[in-house]
Amino acid sequence: MAYAISNNLKKDKKITLLKKFDIEPNKKKAKHEIFQPRYDSLLIQTQKMFLQKLNYIHNNPCQPKWNLANNPEEYKYSSAANYINGSGNYDVEIIDF
Repeated sequence: MAYAISNNLKKDKKITLLKKFDIEPNKKKAKHEIFQPRYDSLLIQTQKMFLQKLNYIHNNPCQPKWNLANNPEEYKYSSAANYINGSGNYDVEIIDF
C-alpha cells in the first residue's frame, strides 16, 4: 500500500507532499516512510471502535498538515464517497459492523 501511495503521489505530481515522507538514505532501503511503525496490533471488536478507525481513515486527508481535501468524500483515493454518497471512484463493499 505504501508503494501505491508513493507512486500515486509521483503520478499526481505531489512531489512536495512526497518529500514529507523522505527518510535518511542509510536508515532503510526505502526512499519514503509512509506509515509510522506500530509495535502492536488491534483487533476491532466493537462497532464503536470500527467507526472510530473508519472515521480516522476517512478524515485524515482533510487534516491541515496534509490538506489533500476539504471533505473526506472529495479525496479521490478514499472510500469515504462510497460511505457518504453511495458511490465513489472504486468499487467498495460497504461494511456494517
